[in-house]
Parts: sequence; structure tokens; C-alpha cells
Amino acid sequence: MGWLALAAYVIYACAQLDVSAERIASGLSNAAHFFGRMFPPNFARWDLLVKGLKESLEIA
Repeated sequence: MGWLALAAYVIYACAQLDVSAERIASGLSNAAHFFGRMFPPNFARWDLLVKGLKESLEIA
């Protein structure tokens, strides 16, 4: 029952947001580009990453 409700909600949400196959295809292309830039990670600016991590932990 839960999966059926989830599927119904997703279909309803897609209809409300005017989601089309063209927009999904474009989004997948952009997602591939985004994730492609994430791997392999570049640690050339390690000090900046550690500084940002430290600041985030201090805020939390």
C-alpha cells in the first residue's frame, strides 16, 4: 500500500511540476557532468577544505 501511495504522489507531483521526458533527459545529462567533476576528488587545496570543515563543525 505504501509503494502505491508513493507512486501516486510521484505521478501527481510530476504533473504539477510540468516534468517532461525532455527535461528529465536534460537533467540526467547535467547530473552526469556534475558527478563526473566530483570524481576523482582533487585535494590540491587541502588546507581550504580543512578550514571549511572546521568552521562547519564549530557552527554545529
